[in-house]
Amino acid sequence: GGPAWIREQRSDIVGKSAVPATDAELWLMARPLLEERFKLKYHREPREVSGLALVVGKNGPRLTRSEGGSNNISAAGGVITGHNVPISRLAGLHSTVLRRPVMDATGLEGTYNFSVDPKPYAGQGPLDLPGMMIIAVQEELGLRLEPRKFELQVMVIDQIEAPNEN
Repeated sequence: GGPAWIREQRSDIVGKSAVPATDAELWLMARPLLEERFKLKYHREPREVSGLALVVGKNGPRLTRSEGGSNNISAAGGVITGHNVPISRLAGLHSTVLRRPVMDATGLEGTYNFSVDPKPYAGQGPLDLPGMMIIAVQEELGLRLEPRKFELQVMVIDQIEAPNEN
């Protein structure tokens, strides 16, 4: 939903944190800007949604427990590599690729190192990155996705206005 200009107008917001920041910290930094420039008013509420749950496969996980260090995920050369990453971030990556909510239901605690190459799972037809990712994570990490309904905190926009030019 939302006003028509949301589908027609694009805005780039460029910023830089003085120090490394988590996604939650970046949101706290961006929120005042969005509230001022877009006159954004919103609230959060729980909703039951259809999504996918990332679960451990029948043969168990094939992940390497991390010994610490920097926390990052990269996708250089099409290979997805994670270092010192909680499984919830891998679930978040799936949400982005699949454009559906994905929750971590593995029960795996701590952080892990992993590398997933979806390219070998390409079919003969058009490129299907979501399908390739699903198979690669199942085959290489021992995790799978299953349909599930769950409660999710969603952001409900109460008011938003088109920003003025800089």
